[in-house]
Amino acid sequence: MDACIMPVDDFARAKENQGSGKANEVEVIVLDRYVFGLDTFQRLYAAVQVMHADLSKIGALPSDATFRTETK
Repeated sequence: MDACIMPVDDFARAKENQGSGKANEVEVIVLDRYVFGLDTFQRLYAAVQVMHADLSKIGALPSDATFRTETK
């Protein structure tokens, strides 16, 4: 699993180019890499699912998970 930074501007540009046939490259800056066994990964997955369910129950999840940028 990588902990990384992905610039929002790259996502916006890729979304704009999505239907045009242009390359949809997104820069990924890896900050750290975690390697662990399958059992640990499955426990991490389960913990994320529980957190997602809890956030969903209280209405704390975004209704439209779309990256937006504004230009001035």
